Amino acid sequence: VSFDAFFEGLDVPDPKPYLLRRRNEYEPFEKEEAVGFLYHAILNGSVSNVAVQAVVLDLQPGSQREAVTTDGYEFKYLLKGEVEYQLGADTIVMRQGDSLFFDGRIPHVPMNRTQEPASMLVLYLLPANGNGS
Repeated sequence: VSFDAFFEGLDVPDPKPYLLRRRNEYEPFEKEEAVGFLYHAILNGSVSNVAVQAVVLDLQPGSQREAVTTDGYEFKYLLKGEVEYQLGADTIVMRQGDSLFFDGRIPHVPMNRTQEPASMLVLYLLPANGNGS
């Protein structure tokens, strides 16, 4: 797949071989009923038959929600803080710089049990006709 195919269909006012988004351009949103979860959309696009979503997820201390599933694969990279990631029956402690890749059909939830905010980069790789969670 050519690099240009990734940008196909994206609203790019000045066509260049890259897409730059400034932090103040990230769009905050909520995905599910949750306390202390704030998502910031960075990029939505598709390559061939795979939809790619990139978000930054800020987790406040004491954040909570039920475990969820998605229709694709997920990649998590912890930018800041410490997070307990419940993935199926496993609990994984992630610290700054750690990454995790898994099948989103496994029930999962990140938990910030510390007194400091945590932040992670999340990449969703979903079937192009899928809708995520």
